[in-house]
Amino acid sequence: MQISREWCGFTGGQADTLRKAVGKKKIDLMKRVKPEFVEGAVKVGGATKEIAETFWTQLEEFANYCFK
Repeated sequence: MQISREWCGFTGGQADTLRKAVGKKKIDLMKRVKPEFVEGAVKVGGATKEIAETFWTQLEEFANYCFK
């Protein structure tokens, strides 16, 4: 989850939590991580909120498709 570290300023632990949430499709955990991800992308990565939200939606779709 290098993207979350570089783009959102996540620590290694936060990135690993996101990896687990995506890999195991833990929807409740993903909902808790989403605000941190979007906020980090805006503050650290310089993204707009809309771009960060779009990326997050794509990440959720990836999780649903790849980890059935």
